[in-house]
Amino acid sequence: MKKLFAFILSISFIFGAMTVTANAADSLDAPHIDFIFEEGTLVEIQERIIADLTGEDDGVETCNILCDLLGHKLETGVTTSITHNASSTNPRCLEKKHQYEICSRCDYSKYTLISSKYISCC
Repeated sequence: MKKLFAFILSISFIFGAMTVTANAADSLDAPHIDFIFEEGTLVEIQERIIADLTGEDDGVETCNILCDLLGHKLETGVTTSITHNASSTNPRCLEKKHQYEICSRCDYSKYTLISSKYISCC
């Protein structure tokens, strides 16, 4: 009888602990990233930057024959990304500034991190 009672008590403790962990994981806010672009940045360039910096890019780089012959046609600029809820303590948001070089003819892109700092915005 004591073994049965101990077994039922330990099973209920395990399920209770799993419920608490699941609720704790649900209460954490998922990070959300906002991008700030320079005025006049083309929409296609903005979409490529977002895909590259969020990891949605497939990583396969295809080169155009024009780029092989004439070189890349580079678009350059600076973009800022703000990752909200990146930290559990205040300041919670992470601001990163990247300088980019993106070819408008092929998939070539190069990013250089200029600055990275935590800010209070949420």
